[in-house]
Amino acid sequence: MIGSCYIDGIDIDRFGAFIMRGGDFDFLSFPERKPPYSNDWYEENGVEYDLSEVYFKEKKVTVKFHFSAPTGVLMVSALASFRSLIASPGEHSIYMRDFDRMFNLRYVSCSSYRHRGGLAKVGDKKGDLSVVFSMDNPLQFFAENIVNPIGNFNNETHIKISGVDLARYGIIVNECYNTTLAYPAVKTPLTRSFANAHGIEVAKAKELVYKEKKVVISCTMRADTKEQLYTNYIALFNALRVPGLLTLTTFSSEEYCFYSQMQNFKKLRPLSIRPLISFNIVLTCVDSGQVIFLLASEDGRLIETETGSKFIDMQYYGHS
Repeated sequence: MIGSCYIDGIDIDRFGAFIMRGGDFDFLSFPERKPPYSNDWYEENGVEYDLSEVYFKEKKVTVKFHFSAPTGVLMVSALASFRSLIASPGEHSIYMRDFDRMFNLRYVSCSSYRHRGGLAKVGDKKGDLSVVFSMDNPLQFFAENIVNPIGNFNNETHIKISGVDLARYGIIVNECYNTTLAYPAVKTPLTRSFANAHGIEVAKAKELVYKEKKVVISCTMRADTKEQLYTNYIALFNALRVPGLLTLTTFSSEEYCFYSQMQNFKKLRPLSIRPLISFNIVLTCVDSGQVIFLLASEDGRLIETETGSKFIDMQYYGHS
């Protein structure tokens, strides 16, 4: 695959190598947020965070390469030359044709190598090499200040972040209610345990106090072009990285949260062919223990607003 990947200006095809399918998923994933300063007060639900500033961790990028050579001598030579290229000190520029982007990465380790074909025997030799790099600057793909998504997508998801439906970014929400409807865990009360008595003694509390809760939103994002995908993808990241709390609105509730990390990024087809990617967004909800009183009829059915898309929160009518 000539020209598919260059490392420091050298085409990896020179080593009889190419990047395997699924071996480039880590390049575009959102970086994980560094934990903000916090106080966990036992008397209050959730955790109190200082969200005035937002910082992100460096990102580990695992790239899976496939090597092939007609003889054992050439295979060993190719692997040695490739090692000399990637393992030299400092960052290395890696250009990916499918992404049409340059990334700066630093070699960390070889996480695995799987070889096929005895080196001394006649016949082709093949090997799959997984290389771990560090993206020390995790925001290099997100340098542009894009805030407005583009394109017309008509599939309303009923999942909004700070008032913007995720459909505006070209997202189809595959699942979110497994976590938004789950009950938060209770904070551990004060306890005493005695060596000469069964079980424990638990301090009685007037009401339960809850821990924070993680919400996972499973997404598929599509676009008509690579440029549209990049615009909407960067706009989504910029919407999530703002200081302060985000508002997560679903059909069932509204909660305050902040972005924590992205999981399971996948490129479902080449970006040059109507891009399609999938990923999970993980949010930390800080008020999941709050009890919300919704208006209902005598038979227990919740009352909707005239638009049919909202329930009525009774705290605005004197119930708290």
